[in-house]
Amino acid sequence: MWFPPGRVWPWFVIVWADGTKESSFEDYGPLWLTVRELDAGYLQHYGPSKITEKRFLGMRGLSVTPGAPSRFEFEWLPRAEAEAQWRRLGLVDADF
Repeated sequence: MWFPPGRVWPWFVIVWADGTKESSFEDYGPLWLTVRELDAGYLQHYGPSKITEKRFLGMRGLSVTPGAPSRFEFEWLPRAEAEAQWRRLGLVDADF
């Protein structure tokens, strides 16, 4: 996949109330579907993922199964409050 230099692709991480984090995902233009949903006040995504340990040929690994499709209400926070939530949730650049 080729991305033109200087183009922005926002990344998102969902953090559940219990503090667990989903894998990051990004939104691609030109449709920007996730950004459009957030601007409309909701996010159509999956519920919390279930992580189980799997074994194959004696090797251990993790399997991630997404939760049921769900619609979540969304509201933008003022910048200072958003920054405070980032700190409270323990979000760091490496999460993206």
